[in-house]
Amino acid sequence: MAESNNPTHKHVHNHSDQLCKPQDAPDSITGDRQTNTVKLSASDDHLYKQLEPTNLSKTSGVVLAIALCTHNIFEGIALGIQKDLEATGFLFLSIGLHNFIASVSLGGNFVSAGFTFWKSFCLMFSFAVSSSIGVAIGLGLSD
Repeated sequence: MAESNNPTHKHVHNHSDQLCKPQDAPDSITGDRQTNTVKLSASDDHLYKQLEPTNLSKTSGVVLAIALCTHNIFEGIALGIQKDLEATGFLFLSIGLHNFIASVSLGGNFVSAGFTFWKSFCLMFSFAVSSSIGVAIGLGLSD
């Protein structure tokens, strides 16, 4: 058995089990954003400090959005210049799955940086249409 070294958070792990979990799992979890703490259960008076929020600047969020939009334009160009229907379908599916993951990452970055709803919306909209712009450019280049 291994024990946690954190003085404010103690629980024991039994590493012979497939899953490693605290022996006394809480029945409820409540949090306070103002004090950045979590109370694990009504019967537990201990407060556990949450992970500190990342100190992402708003500039880094905008730079990430610009980089991903540029990346999407080039992906769209690659899709637009395709002549083979099978390759186009495969590339379309790949780009769609890739953009889903990138949009979750981008949205998380906006939340961490503290962007307003409308600023996040505008940047995400730009991200969403950038692939279409690239496809239009690719179609123009392929003719």
